[in-house]
Amino acid sequence: MFLILGMHLLGAFGKVLVPGIESGDLVVPTVTTKLFPNWVAGLILAGPLAAVMSTVDSQLLIVVGAIVNDIYANYINPKAKNTAKISFLSTLVIGVIIFIAAYNPPKLMVWLNLFASAGLKATFLWPVLLGIYWKRANTPGAFASIFTGVGFYILFKYVWPRPLGMHTIVLPLLISLAAFVVVSLMTEAPPKRIIKKFWGI
Repeated sequence: MFLILGMHLLGAFGKVLVPGIESGDLVVPTVTTKLFPNWVAGLILAGPLAAVMSTVDSQLLIVVGAIVNDIYANYINPKAKNTAKISFLSTLVIGVIIFIAAYNPPKLMVWLNLFASAGLKATFLWPVLLGIYWKRANTPGAFASIFTGVGFYILFKYVWPRPLGMHTIVLPLLISLAAFVVVSLMTEAPPKRIIKKFWGI
């Protein structure tokens, strides 16, 4: 709480201390370089840069792991034994995409963070909740919810960003819930062994 309060106060007072700051994301580096000697500013800025690098490389590994282990090894080529080449190519492609996207960042990084967080909720909320607590939930329903959730969230974000005056995430959440329920009820129920294992029935 103390650290967050200090960062918020720095953001609020930074434009007064150093006039001419155009973006809120530039407050900390600008104030640091203007008010401290170069060697102190370098030490201070090394912290957030290290945090950014550790977060980005961890998320890159998660994405590549999901592509190789969850998609490729399970659905495309279950007999695959050596996935090093696929892992390398996936890392290269995802890294290039991220590098290109970084050339045109939003004015405030918080908007990118909020966009990603809402997208994750629209994609995975119902598969997680209903996958745990609804006995009729199955794999086709989960996939239908994932694809409709992320698809409609991106569509609404750019075509209808404030549907009926609500946040963009509301309607995609309802649509993904409907897709999960409808597809699960129209397809085969999960095996009894799974129901018995997790529900004791």
